Amino acid sequence: MEYFFKKHALERIAERKIEESEIKSVVAKGQKWFSEADGRWHASMGGIEVVFEKREESILIVTCFFET
Repeated sequence: MEYFFKKHALERIAERKIEESEIKSVVAKGQKWFSEADGRWHASMGGIEVVFEKREESILIVTCFFET
């Protein structure tokens, strides 16, 4: 599966000093759920939450943040 990152997501990753490999791990191994409110998938693991969209052969990372 190929991963793509929105500009916003890349800015948040740099700002929060999260590695792209951590983001991919959260999406691959974390607890996942679909949010009707924003129409996107969410994944959570190790205090990091990732918002993403599933594509046919790729994942688009929308944003990420530390859970509080």
